Amino acid sequence: NALKAAREAYNKLDIATPTPDATPTPSVTATPIPSVIAPTASPAEVEENVQLTKKTFTKSGYQYRITSTIKRTVKVTKMTTKRTSILIPSTVKSNGVRYKVTAIGDNAFKGQNKATRISIGSNITTVGKKAFYGCSKAKKIVILSGKIKKIGSAAFSKMKKKALIKVPASKKTGYQKLFKKSKSSKFSWK
Repeated sequence: NALKAAREAYNKLDIATPTPDATPTPSVTATPIPSVIAPTASPAEVEENVQLTKKTFTKSGYQYRITSTIKRTVKVTKMTTKRTSILIPSTVKSNGVRYKVTAIGDNAFKGQNKATRISIGSNITTVGKKAFYGCSKAKKIVILSGKIKKIGSAAFSKMKKKALIKVPASKKTGYQKLFKKSKSSKFSWK
C-alpha cells in the first residue's frame, strides 16, 4: 500500500532535537523511499495519497470523503439525518473547491427507511456494498449517471418490491445486468 509505505518513510526521518545548552540546529537525514510505493506513481500522486488520510467533510446533511485532490473527486459515505429523499448531487463544493461525486460508499444509506425517493447524480461510477440496503419505503429511484461500472453486493436489496427505477435509456439493459449481478431487489424499470 503506497500510503503505508510513505508513512513509514516519513517516520524514519531522523530529525535532530536541540539540547538545552546548544543552539537549535535541526538536521534532517533523508531516508530513501522504498520501491513498494508503486514505481508508476508520480510524485504528485504519492503526495496526494499522503495528504488524503481520512479527509472528510459534511455538506447539506451528507458526509463525503475526498478520493482525489488532483481529479477533484469525492465519495458520499453517509447521510447524517433521516430524510424522506436521498438526493446525491453530481458535484459538491467544500472550502471553495468543487468536487465531482463519483462514488457511493459501502453502507452509505443502509437502513434509511424514511426515504421514499432516491436520486443518484450524473457522475457516479461506483455504488458500494449495501449502499441502499433496507431503504424499504423507496418508491422511486432515479439514476442520472450513464457511467456506473460497478454495483456492490446487495446495494439495492431489502427495498420496496416493484419500486420504479428510471435510468438513461441507453443504459437500461446494462444496468439491469449490474443490478441482477449485485443481488438487488426486483424493480419496475423505466
